[in-house]
Amino acid sequence: HPTIPEVVNYYLRPDILPEIFHVTQVRDITFIYRESGGEKDVHIPLQPKDIVEFENFLRQFFTQHEGQLEPYPWFTMSWESAAYENSTQILANSATGERRIIGWDSVIELDYGWRQSFGELKRGIQVLDDFGIHYRAKFSGHRSLHFILPAEAMPEGFREHPDRERWSNTINKVGEFVITRSNYLRNWQKIGTHSVYSAPYTAHRYVGLVSIPLMPADYLKFRPWMATVHLTAPVPNFTSTILSAIT
Repeated sequence: HPTIPEVVNYYLRPDILPEIFHVTQVRDITFIYRESGGEKDVHIPLQPKDIVEFENFLRQFFTQHEGQLEPYPWFTMSWESAAYENSTQILANSATGERRIIGWDSVIELDYGWRQSFGELKRGIQVLDDFGIHYRAKFSGHRSLHFILPAEAMPEGFREHPDRERWSNTINKVGEFVITRSNYLRNWQKIGTHSVYSAPYTAHRYVGLVSIPLMPADYLKFRPWMATVHLTAPVPNFTSTILSAIT
């Protein structure tokens, strides 16, 4: 369990700050905290215009709340949070100045001990590997593996005119396909439903380990202690566009 100052320093690190900022540009992100002795979480939606504004927000927030936070402030997303066109391409609609919605992410999490969570989820992931379906995965910062089917992985027609009901039905068909191919019937049948999960590179609100992205080669050798704020480093291209990798 890191100290609050260690988590603050982690969020402001010059290699981590840009990663979290990028997520705020392509996803709806909420910053959540609770003051010591407080009964309710405070939610702050984030949409900084640039990284300077984002850094200033964090520095001002942590200065104003020094010694007042109940571990740990964190960044979160949900199934109902929109995904937007990548900011390195076309961030805003030229007519309205608004970001263009391309759809929604879909997430599965098995919240057991980390070995069981990783092992059981990997059985379904193997089906997607076999058929070349793009996905992302990350450690939750607690004990489980987050499987993410990102909005960018959907066909272009879905991203040009996103419709939530159509999107959800299609995602659930992907889950049914996994069930059929793996003969494994847990959780995949409702992949396109509501789910709240931590943003990449956020510290877990209670444990303080980092929700660190993982590549397929990392699953077998990963151990939770590797996700401390001192050891975590950015995974290249995890939060940047993946469209070039999709065929």
